[in-house]
Amino acid sequence: MEEHIMQTVITINAVIMALFFVCYSYQFFYVAVALLKRKKFTCRNENHRIAVLIAARNEENVIGQLLDSIHAQKNYPMDHVDIYVGADNCTDDTARVARERGAIVFERHDTVHVGKGYVLNEMLQRIKRPGRKHYDAYLVLDADNILDPNFISEIEKVYSSGYEIVTCYRNSKNYGDNWISAGYALWFLREAQYLMASRGYAVMGMSYRLVPEVTVAGQVQDVFASLHWLAEHGSEYGFDLSRVLLTGDSAGGHLTGLVACVQLNPDLQALYQVEPLPFAFTALAIAHGVCDVYRFRLFTPLLDRALTREYLHLMLGRPWRHSPLRGHVSFEDTAPGLPLPPILVIASQPDRYYAQSKRLIRYLDNSPFPHQVIYWSRQQSERATHVFEVGWWDWPESRDTNDRTLAFFDQVCRGDFP
Repeated sequence: MEEHIMQTVITINAVIMALFFVCYSYQFFYVAVALLKRKKFTCRNENHRIAVLIAARNEENVIGQLLDSIHAQKNYPMDHVDIYVGADNCTDDTARVARERGAIVFERHDTVHVGKGYVLNEMLQRIKRPGRKHYDAYLVLDADNILDPNFISEIEKVYSSGYEIVTCYRNSKNYGDNWISAGYALWFLREAQYLMASRGYAVMGMSYRLVPEVTVAGQVQDVFASLHWLAEHGSEYGFDLSRVLLTGDSAGGHLTGLVACVQLNPDLQALYQVEPLPFAFTALAIAHGVCDVYRFRLFTPLLDRALTREYLHLMLGRPWRHSPLRGHVSFEDTAPGLPLPPILVIASQPDRYYAQSKRLIRYLDNSPFPHQVIYWSRQQSERATHVFEVGWWDWPESRDTNDRTLAFFDQVCRGDFP
């Protein structure tokens, strides 16, 4: 019977993989086009006059690095380049930092027309007023970008070839050394850029090795290694280690709760072979967390039991029943009796893992742990699926969720959380 169930699971996985392959197969065409039709722009620069436009809101921690990278450009006459920064409703020193690095700063305080589009439109209107300099091209950058030393020279070659609109190659900065860690890091970077970094928070995204390369112990060790790095270098990047907020989505939500418990329990530290951090967590946010590794409710009961058993083999090692980690992995295993900080749970009924969130909320409701819940029912939004607030950050539901998450963090940091 068990062999039959496992064969059914394998068949389902194969069908799903085949569907994904078919859906994404069109990309092979574009890969071929990119390789066979690649065009190199060898024409010389015509040294056009360029205006660099940067819309910024509370970007004092990163905009200086961008401006330094602009001033460090090679093979282009920088007297042909002017830098404009639109400081949009800033409550920090973005304008001062930009001026100190030679940018022309336009400050605006319009709380109705807020956002990058409004900022760029107003900047262009001011720049194009009679009597101002004439520019041949406009280069739009985000405040947290860093340019390659030859960026302007290379992109100007394309513009000189007759292309009126040019986009460029972009990549993340200093994230891992393999495709798995890079993929996870880019996901966290997406969340960081659109959820928190632009709102005055210093953000560090973490990646970790995946099963079956390591068990959950290896993943916890990876997270602790990242956080120990933060303890050593956080001050260099503007982090306030007296207020550290730990958050994660899905499996990362499970690790958020587990890492917080390990940090408070010397026995768990010995079990997971990690050293305690020199700082405490101020608050936790668990979004769509898969925190109960012993119970999955996705298919039929028989399939769920088979899936759970295979998952436990991957998480704990084979045979999982004899693993020393057994009984010390789920949030309900590790949390009792610990002085955990306030916890935010983000859950949505259309999430395929909603049963996991529901169980976590029920456990917290019957515990002494201070907590708050952001919940989306099917009636409120059918599309509020798994980790929707990160994957589709610009949806109204996502913006509302992310705003309420930051309001929770702000409340805890002020000491106002009940």
